[in-house]
Amino acid sequence: MKLYEWIRKTIRETPGLTQRGLAKAMGMNPATVNRMLYGRRHIRAEEVPQIEAYLGRAYAPVSKDAGGYAQDTNDARGGAFSDSARPSFGSGEAGMLSQAPIPVYHGNRASGAAVDWVERHPQQKGSRDAYAVYIVSGEYEPRYYSGELVYIHPGKPPAVAQDCLVETRDGTRRLYRYAGQSQQDIRVSELQNGKDVVLPQHDVAALCAVVGRG
Repeated sequence: MKLYEWIRKTIRETPGLTQRGLAKAMGMNPATVNRMLYGRRHIRAEEVPQIEAYLGRAYAPVSKDAGGYAQDTNDARGGAFSDSARPSFGSGEAGMLSQAPIPVYHGNRASGAAVDWVERHPQQKGSRDAYAVYIVSGEYEPRYYSGELVYIHPGKPPAVAQDCLVETRDGTRRLYRYAGQSQQDIRVSELQNGKDVVLPQHDVAALCAVVGRG
C-alpha cells in the first residue's frame, strides 16, 4: 500500500484522527494535505516523521512477495531516491524514460544539486531532461502553496495563458503566467496578483512549460 493510501486509511479507521488535524500537525494548508492524501502532491521524506507522530504509528509497506503492494519509486519510508540510488537507463532504452524518476530542485535556485527524486508526470514521459521544483514560500499563493511540487518540461514552450518557469541568467527561477513574446521581450504576469511583467530576452536563460503539480 502506498504511503498516501495508508495515511488516508489510517485516518478513516481511527477515531479522533482527521485530515484537518494532520494539516495542523504538519503546519500545512488543509487543501494541500487533501491533495497529498490522494496522490496529487508528493510526500517529502522529512514530512514522514511528522505524519507518523500524528497518526501514532509507523509506516511499514508490504512487499509484492508477501502479497501486498510495494512502493513505486519511493523507499520504505515514503522518501524518494537519493542521487546515488537513481536508476540508470541505457541509450537503447528510451521507452524506460516514462518510468524513470526525475530530480527535484529548490524552487528559486537555478543551480545546486537535486534535493529529491520523484516519479515523473505523465506529460514528461520521453523527456530526458524533465525535472520538478518545490515551492518553498507563499509568494505564489493562492495559485501554489509552500511544499507543492511543480513539474517542468524543459523542451516544451508554454502556451499563452499557461503557467511557465523562467530561468534567468543571474541564477534564479520564477513561475509566471505566459502571455507571449517578441524577438526582444518575453511577456508574463505574476501568479499572485496578475501584474504584467516584461523580461528582456537576453536576460532569460530558459523558458519552460509547467505541465503538472502535485
